[in-house]
Amino acid sequence: MKGSTIYYVIFFIAVLGLNYWYHQSTNVSAPITIKEGDYSEFGVEDKTPLVIYTASWCKVCAQLKEELSKRQLNYREYDINADTNSKELLAKHGIRSIPVIFYKNRMTEGFDTEMLDNLLKL
Repeated sequence: MKGSTIYYVIFFIAVLGLNYWYHQSTNVSAPITIKEGDYSEFGVEDKTPLVIYTASWCKVCAQLKEELSKRQLNYREYDINADTNSKELLAKHGIRSIPVIFYKNRMTEGFDTEMLDNLLKL
């Protein structure tokens, strides 16, 4: 009986390890959605319609900024680590992830290039 229990424990640990590895390697994440509204409170204005909230330690934020630079887009950036008001503003509105991108009357949390294309369309 003890021998078969050990095999079950080893099998269970192996399955957990494979499951963890699969989810890490496939980079499965929730779909990114675009929301519409009045985002002037977040610094969006006619002269600066593109505003991003980032953090210096965020790899996805760095990818976003690199993509915006490639596209030669002007934007205003708020670093939530350097500006506690920015962090509090996001928390007040229930925004819990970064980067956050505001473009005119549209907003999204997270980043991928296809989503950015959709966000910038009018």
